[in-house]
Amino acid sequence: MPSNKNPRVVARFYIEYIKALKGVPRVVRCDAGTENVVIRDIHMALRSSHGDHMSGCNSFSVGRSTATQRIEMLWSVLKKCFTQFWRNFFHDLIDDGLLNNAIPIHLACIRFCFLDIIQTRLNMFSEYWNSHRIRSQRNLEGVTGIPDVLFHQPLLYDAIDYSFYTPYRVAT
Repeated sequence: MPSNKNPRVVARFYIEYIKALKGVPRVVRCDAGTENVVIRDIHMALRSSHGDHMSGCNSFSVGRSTATQRIEMLWSVLKKCFTQFWRNFFHDLIDDGLLNNAIPIHLACIRFCFLDIIQTRLNMFSEYWNSHRIRSQRNLEGVTGIPDVLFHQPLLYDAIDYSFYTPYRVAT
């Protein structure tokens, strides 16, 4: 079963992202988890030929996850508004004896029945989050504005698109 603890699974998500972006981010910052080692290697390889001061080994940064407050805030909101419901729902199925997560056919049935619903709701949450306004916060540096606008039109905020074209064909 795929897991976000598996470095290859996490790397596949990263590759899908850079293919959609049609470029690679200037810098990737992760915590020191072992699930990020493949991303590190892929990213540094893709950034190795760009020649700027942040290319190659400088293009990947490792730090404590407590220093990534904005993403931690997103996870908190996502848990409160979305994931906790589904966790409780599936735990209730287990507690009621209707689901045994050690039986592969049970998991396959759950995926078949709920995956599209959950993905649709995740997409709705993503649209909501990416269209809300990020307000400035005292004592914190950072760009304010609407995430989708910040990402797609950085010049409106005197920001710069730091993605880099990659001449490599990225295969999954």
